[in-house]
Amino acid sequence: DIKTRWLSKGLESLIYRNRETESATFDIVVIGSGYGGAVAAAGLAGLTHKGKRVTLCILERGREFTPGSFPASMTEAPTEMRFSLPGHDMAAGTLDGLYDFRLGAHLNVVLANGLGGGSLINAGVMQQPVKDVFDSHWPKALRGGTALEKYLNEAEELLGARQSGKGNTIREHAKCDKVAKFKSIEALGGTKFEPAPITIAMQDGVTTSAGIPLKACTLCGDCASGCNHGAKISLDTNLLAEACQKEAEIYTGASVVRLHKERENEATPWILDVVHTDRKLRERQGDPFRIHARHV
Repeated sequence: DIKTRWLSKGLESLIYRNRETESATFDIVVIGSGYGGAVAAAGLAGLTHKGKRVTLCILERGREFTPGSFPASMTEAPTEMRFSLPGHDMAAGTLDGLYDFRLGAHLNVVLANGLGGGSLINAGVMQQPVKDVFDSHWPKALRGGTALEKYLNEAEELLGARQSGKGNTIREHAKCDKVAKFKSIEALGGTKFEPAPITIAMQDGVTTSAGIPLKACTLCGDCASGCNHGAKISLDTNLLAEACQKEAEIYTGASVVRLHKERENEATPWILDVVHTDRKLRERQGDPFRIHARHV
């Protein structure tokens, strides 16, 4: 049942299915399954062109995680570490690990490496910026924030922070009255304090836009290491699931190592060279698998 996952297949299944031609062709290939990729895939999947269904493929470098498969302790976390060091082009550690650390001379960044991207390891906070943020160093058309308001609301709806008309608005579920810290901050903040809109179900009965039921948050605090309880609206429970329901194909463990364009080929000008993310599988694979696409 697509509503309960799995959404993806491993890259090896795509390679095996096309073992005779040693290449595959899609109308659209989306590289990455984070916020940008998921929004694009959900919007483009299921379209038709000249009476034919548009074929769409999503390639994700990491693995698919389901509730219960995220690291649950400090001893489990090191096996999910991927990292890049300053001055080094190649990543080290577990290449398909969930936590991707980019270490720089002046800035360090933590990314997620899995189906759903950053939504897997953030706290799901969907707080809109205050309007005066746009009053400096922004184009005049955007100053005051009014021009962006409807798009921010649409983003909240897409990502599950606002579910109008369904009687289970996540914005209303953000109150954490059982948490002492929440009560203390509320008391300090007075009239200025308000709960942040979050993409986490604080009570039972919440379903995602893709029809996946969520369980009530247990207040364990593991939002930023991966929710093992099925309480979080991450991209694999809404937009990616929607794309899959519209017959998009999702392949995990797939790293794109080269993208180039053959201008003389008008039908499918883009060529992607794809390898297994896992080191051992990559060594066994040999030459990269080739994907041809009309759009990337």
